[in-house]
Amino acid sequence: MLKAVKQNQQRIIKAVLICALLTLVVIASKWGIASLTFMRAEQLHTQLIELNNYHSKLKQEEQDPDLHQDDDIFSHSSSSPRRSHEGGNPQSHKAEPKDPDLRQDDDVFSYNSSSPRRSHEGGNPQNHKAEPKDPDLRQDDDEIALHPERQGVHPERPNRHPELDLGSYKNQQQALYQQALNKITTAISLHNNPQYLEKKAQIIEWGAHHKLEPDYIKSLNQAKELYLKSTKLRPTWPGTWAALALIKWQLNEFDNELKRYLKNAHSFGKNSPEVHLVWAELAIAIKQSNNPQLINYLAPLQNIADYHIKNVRKISHQR
Repeated sequence: MLKAVKQNQQRIIKAVLICALLTLVVIASKWGIASLTFMRAEQLHTQLIELNNYHSKLKQEEQDPDLHQDDDIFSHSSSSPRRSHEGGNPQSHKAEPKDPDLRQDDDVFSYNSSSPRRSHEGGNPQNHKAEPKDPDLRQDDDEIALHPERQGVHPERPNRHPELDLGSYKNQQQALYQQALNKITTAISLHNNPQYLEKKAQIIEWGAHHKLEPDYIKSLNQAKELYLKSTKLRPTWPGTWAALALIKWQLNEFDNELKRYLKNAHSFGKNSPEVHLVWAELAIAIKQSNNPQLINYLAPLQNIADYHIKNVRKISHQR
């Protein structure tokens, strides 16, 4: 009888251990998948930022009248989504002097293989006879469209920048943004991690500032709620409190809640660069506003603000 009871107890213990082990395996699997999904969301967010920076750079190059005409043919940032096929810094490349015996347009690169203007090939371009042009082509169809907004867009030009087409850029930007949101939402559903909550808040905040969200105020408040959820799981993380203070500032809400966020950021990370930056930027902006109400608002915290301003200047001098 006692032997049978002991055997039953052993079976129960084994069953419990197996269930516990299976539970741990399931949890570990979910967390592993969540971690991979989070990493993918981070990658998409980075691509989104790079795409935005790249598009801004292209627009600046198109609008800059001092930019050398040859320099913007292959001039792309090495960190941009579309890198130059050549190494080094394209901005530092110096053009070789032109041959005075050539016509003004002889050293312009042409995609037309029969064009006489390919200065990189041998032979005298003056003696080369151009083949008759297709009457259906425009006059500028065999030249590089360095300025698509002025010359029109040809679908078969390999060096054409589709990002300069506002519709194409916006579609690509919106697609990346939605993918990043979907990935981070999936990661949070698998593991309620404070870091994942912060990443989703950062993505939504970025989307609000770049007009990818229909309601700016609502989006910032949504990001704020995600940051607050993160503070409940990780209450001593200074960067989260600094991010909350920044959102309150963006919402133009100068109240006791903003002061609490600022104080928490200082208490938990008085030597954190991101805390230095938020404190310093806010203090300087309030001072430059010449708004007596805002200046009085910050007055009780001025000593802390001065401390962070001093550290920001120190960091900038070290760089």
